[in-house]
Amino acid sequence: MKPHILFYDDYYNVGGHEIMTVEAVRALSPVARVSFMLHEKNARLRELLSHPADGGCPTKIVPIYYRSWLLQETRSLVSLRANLMIQSKMKELQPDLVVVAQGRIELSSLGLIAAKAAGLRMISYLPLAHPLKVAGMRLGSSLRECVDWMYYRLPDYFFTCTAATMRDIKNHNPAAKVIVVPNGIDLSKKAVGGRAEARAALGVPEDKYLVSVVGRTKLRDKGQGHILRAFSRNFKRLSDVHLLFVGDGPDAAELARQIKKDPCRDHVTMHPWMNDVAPVYAASDMIAMPSRFEGFPLVLLEAMYHGLPIIGSRVDAMAEVLPEDWLFEFGDDRGLVEALLRARTCSADVLSANHQRVKSEHTVERFHSTFRAAIEQVLRSN
Repeated sequence: MKPHILFYDDYYNVGGHEIMTVEAVRALSPVARVSFMLHEKNARLRELLSHPADGGCPTKIVPIYYRSWLLQETRSLVSLRANLMIQSKMKELQPDLVVVAQGRIELSSLGLIAAKAAGLRMISYLPLAHPLKVAGMRLGSSLRECVDWMYYRLPDYFFTCTAATMRDIKNHNPAAKVIVVPNGIDLSKKAVGGRAEARAALGVPEDKYLVSVVGRTKLRDKGQGHILRAFSRNFKRLSDVHLLFVGDGPDAAELARQIKKDPCRDHVTMHPWMNDVAPVYAASDMIAMPSRFEGFPLVLLEAMYHGLPIIGSRVDAMAEVLPEDWLFEFGDDRGLVEALLRARTCSADVLSANHQRVKSEHTVERFHSTFRAAIEQVLRSN
């Protein structure tokens, strides 16, 4: 009889980690019965799970009203009614294993508590494990770290996407059992069109060197304000460069305000999020990722596959994957500009090597097989 795997994710949005969680569901569907407990208003995640053409697969959907929010470490401890409800649903489903998808350890942490209380074996699928201060979360960080200490001891196993995050998890819990499952992308969906047509559609100049920043507009985490500031302060050295920001998020209005008052505003374009970002890769000369933290971003793999240079903060997967010349310290304006100028003159051999690395190590097929093998290892273990 096929094992029954229950996924849990009460986050209200869909990002790269949710996309990889859907791929994990696809990986297990041929060999397991799969259920998925999710926030009832996360329509995008439900859509991805329910429509095979969009990357989903047949899955039993179990909606819940609870969702992760601010100060989730504490909320998970005091949400007793929701805890009992989720425990009850988990016991009713009787899974052999629960996989709790967590962007950070506090997100979906109620799933950890409920699964533990229900006596179920459990995996935390976790892409980020920085200390809160490193992640820029100062308010009550010491107390919150104490609560997180407990959460890092609830799962039987952790799955993560980089060796850096594995080390971070081990720093929180030296006894943690951690398996690294690197992210992968579906190369069959990565074709791009013509450069001129893409630039016209995005509203960017044809004759400029286009540096694009793709992702959720959250200035503290993603660093869009950092690269805008660095660009403006060093415009004489970057006079033929045009910046493109693609994405939506809580700070989109603030980023638009900063651009509007910037002296270089005529050399900057904002574009809302696109479900298909292929035109961005077709139009771009470079991708920039000035983030405070990133896990293993899919944009990084996509840009590598499309043969684009990528500059990024020296964190997480970017520090592991990108050449040293393409890296800079988060918040370092001068370092960012120097990395941009170095990457701009990189050899075609470097770009080709990145392309080949994605094809050999980071395909969605390889992710599927690695995730399946990791689940089978956990099911076999005592």
